[in-house]
Amino acid sequence: MPRPFFFVSFCCLAIFLVVGGRPCDANDKIVWPYVCYPPLYICEEEKLTAGVGLEIYQLLWKNLPDYAHELAKMPVSRIVQFSEQGEQVLFYGLYKTQEREKALHFSLPCRISPPTFLVVRKEDVARFGGGAPQSLQTLLENKSLTFLLLYSISFGKGIDEILTSQQRGPHILTEYNTENMGQKSLQLLSNKRVDYTLSLDATLHDAKTMGLLDTIAFIPIKEQGEYALGYVTAPKTIWGQQMIEKINRILQKEIPTEAFFNYFVPLVDKELVPDLRKEFNKKIVLPVTTAGE
Repeated sequence: MPRPFFFVSFCCLAIFLVVGGRPCDANDKIVWPYVCYPPLYICEEEKLTAGVGLEIYQLLWKNLPDYAHELAKMPVSRIVQFSEQGEQVLFYGLYKTQEREKALHFSLPCRISPPTFLVVRKEDVARFGGGAPQSLQTLLENKSLTFLLLYSISFGKGIDEILTSQQRGPHILTEYNTENMGQKSLQLLSNKRVDYTLSLDATLHDAKTMGLLDTIAFIPIKEQGEYALGYVTAPKTIWGQQMIEKINRILQKEIPTEAFFNYFVPLVDKELVPDLRKEFNKKIVLPVTTAGE
């Protein structure tokens, strides 16, 4: 091979390795974002101290010993933005949407959340059909009821489509700040700033912590009765693809264990644990154990 051609080829390869499409390097630093969102991410003075997300991060770090791992607090919108820019960011817990799939690689499913419910004041249950399952679409068309919309939060298939298509109006209050969303929702509901909102994984935990559990009610939504799945995400680069492949191999080993299932038990009341296990086995264990067959 002529030397000039070899030199040009070497330079092109070097450039490729430096840009966002470069493959993994064992000396890479990985940024692992978190949102203060109990019980997934539990914070004290804005620092991550506990929660399912931290436990799973620690599990992944243990299995990725050749990398430098750094926690960083940031909102979901910025996590997606950094990933779109090709930054070396891996985030646990994100739901899939068509828009997010354009910018992110997703791991095998590794988070499960109960179906979304309407959250209302217990004294207002009669205004919401007495507790019977309600149509979110129909409720959003009722301008006498004020709804709290949490911006940039995915509530899963069935609900996201309704929220996206719904025209905004004075009866819809939008909260753009994604910090402490569960607490903010309950405060606005308790103060009668809004009449209803949608449940988060944090809602049950926060209601107990705030002493409001006896003042609220959960009402099923007709458009969604399914448990939602979350994933580890990475930027849509060669680096991101290779990291997701590594993470999937870790998940295939860890997910079938009882310890992994126990991460999610605190999300539901005791009577729902058998249902949680059934859905966990069907939607997480089965896809993981059959991956690669």
